[in-house]
Amino acid sequence: MKVTGTKSGNFNFKEIDTGTQINHNETLTNVDTDNLKNVNLEQFPVVNDFEILLTKKSFKGKGKHIYFYCASRNEQLTSIPWWDDAESFLKEWNKWDIPTGTIDEPFYDLKEGRKIIIFEHKGFIYILESSEYKCENNIIHTWYKVSREVYFIEWKKLLKRLVGKGIKFIGTKSGEFSFKGIDTYINQHETLTNINVNNLKDLNLELFPIVKDLEVLISKKKLKRRGKYISLYSASRNEQLTTFHRWDCAEVFLKDWSSSNIPTGTIDEPFYDLKEGWQIIVFEDKGFIYVLEGERESNIMRTWYRTPKEVYFNEWSKLLKRYKRKNEHIKVIGTKSGEFDFKREDIFTDSLINNNETLTNVVIDNLKNLNLELFPVVNDFELLITKKRVKYYSEFVYFYSRSKNENLTTFECWKNAKTFLKDLKKKDIPTGTIDNPFSDLDQGWQIIIFEENGFVYVLKGGEFDHENNTIHTWYRTSKEAYFNAWGNLLKKFK
Repeated sequence: MKVTGTKSGNFNFKEIDTGTQINHNETLTNVDTDNLKNVNLEQFPVVNDFEILLTKKSFKGKGKHIYFYCASRNEQLTSIPWWDDAESFLKEWNKWDIPTGTIDEPFYDLKEGRKIIIFEHKGFIYILESSEYKCENNIIHTWYKVSREVYFIEWKKLLKRLVGKGIKFIGTKSGEFSFKGIDTYINQHETLTNINVNNLKDLNLELFPIVKDLEVLISKKKLKRRGKYISLYSASRNEQLTTFHRWDCAEVFLKDWSSSNIPTGTIDEPFYDLKEGWQIIVFEDKGFIYVLEGERESNIMRTWYRTPKEVYFNEWSKLLKRYKRKNEHIKVIGTKSGEFDFKREDIFTDSLINNNETLTNVVIDNLKNLNLELFPVVNDFELLITKKRVKYYSEFVYFYSRSKNENLTTFECWKNAKTFLKDLKKKDIPTGTIDNPFSDLDQGWQIIIFEENGFVYVLKGGEFDHENNTIHTWYRTSKEAYFNAWGNLLKKFK
């Protein structure tokens, strides 16, 4: 079979379907993604001449395929048979799509009994493959490690070769253009080590290079399986500095964003985003926005820079303006107000009931430490539900104040509300005590509800962190108003 290697170039490989002998038929048993710390990583053989092969010709109906290869052994180490049409989807990849992860949250792919696990640990990338995957007794038949540097170099060679004319983007300054860059060199390969959200004050922020021409890019066309995505870019450098790789289908969620959704934070409470082996940290300090991107497992930051606060928010505002829905309303039904039109942007805008004041280090175990007298009282509390399902969004339940005309709390984790409300009983109404509160957690967002001294207290926080949880919205309403609202809603759907 004709293949092209990232080191070896074009050659014929006769043994593409033959198993590797790198482990001398020795297997690892009962190994899965949740117990990798129990594996003796020292025994993994090192592959120094690792490279990636791509078949020269397409398989019938399946396109080209990828293989991990060792030239000195002339062996196919790992096959990824279900990644069909590799020559197509790899054109849309960048370095953030390269499969990796941490020992706690590894990359894995499973199909038809075959499972591949990939993770980074102490400067090496570990690759494990099983052809007989079973939850209770998984057998790993191929296992080896590659230096992190070699692994990423070979992937970047492959992506650079396939990127062609590049991906078309629309920039908030540059307009429409094609871009095919893989890496940024803003830090000249200099890294910051042992950096996490808790020690940012230890950084010398004066060393961060300034990007004065920062702009925000969004891909022009939807990419397969991920829609459009967002990047931060410098035109003078012609470099894609940061990609928000977890934010798929940006063309959908941007329509409901407001300025409060622009990623930022403080040096004490920064914005951060995690995906597989990568992390992004963004915070504001003394007129600049600082952006750091790097490895999640080792806390090594490979990209770090700053941009003037005014530039950063101006460019994000341009992007949001382009996607802002025009005078669009959602019909809702309130337990007091009845049916009315609610501006979509108001539904998805954070409440100002607390004047942007937050509560820090609040978790369900320390609620007695709160000063409950400081909680603002909502006298006109009611519940809303969308009358009709909105495109891309399920039906949700909202806590609402008519006098403030604000959505106080959204139960994002309660999707398709009209369906489950039919079966909800009085005993299921979300409440609890200060010692045993109701708590709901979904994708980093938490809602806490408890009853105390005739009031029901509602707290909602984002970016849930056990050690440093921040509550963004907090208020109380009378117990009578709260349960009356729920009773009226359940009556509608009985």
